[in-house]
Amino acid sequence: MVGKDPGVALVPSSLSLYNEIIRGIGHTLAKNSVVFLPQVTLDFLLSKLSLTEVHILKMDIEGAEVDVFTHYSWRIKPKFVAVEFHDIYQPMEQEDFEQLFYRQGYIKIFEDFNIVDNKLHTTELHFWLNGAEHD
Repeated sequence: MVGKDPGVALVPSSLSLYNEIIRGIGHTLAKNSVVFLPQVTLDFLLSKLSLTEVHILKMDIEGAEVDVFTHYSWRIKPKFVAVEFHDIYQPMEQEDFEQLFYRQGYIKIFEDFNIVDNKLHTTELHFWLNGAEHD
C-alpha cells in the first residue's frame, strides 16, 4: 500500500478490495475488524523499482491520495496522472489538491464526478505534464 509514511496502514475490513486480497490468501475477516497492511511512500516504491521515468500513474487508494501527493518529492514526474479525489475523506478542498499538480507543471485534462445517494462521492481527475511528449 502506498501512503505518506512508511510503516503499517490500518484499513477497515469493510473496504471490498482488502477483503478480496485477504480472501485470496485463504483468510476471512470479521465484519468490523481492521487489516494491517505494509505501507511505503511513492518515492520509496519508485526507487525500489529503480524507475527513472513514469509515463502513466493511476492511483485509487481510497482517500489516501492527498497524503501521498502532499508528501511526494516530485523527483520523477509522470507524464500522465489519473487519481481519485474522495471529497468526504480529505483534509483539503479539491481545488487545493489540484494546485499540488499545477505547481508541478501539470494541466487538468479530464474531470468526472461519481454521485452516490445524491452526494458527491469521488471525482476522477486526470492530469498531463505540460510539455510532455506523446509516445
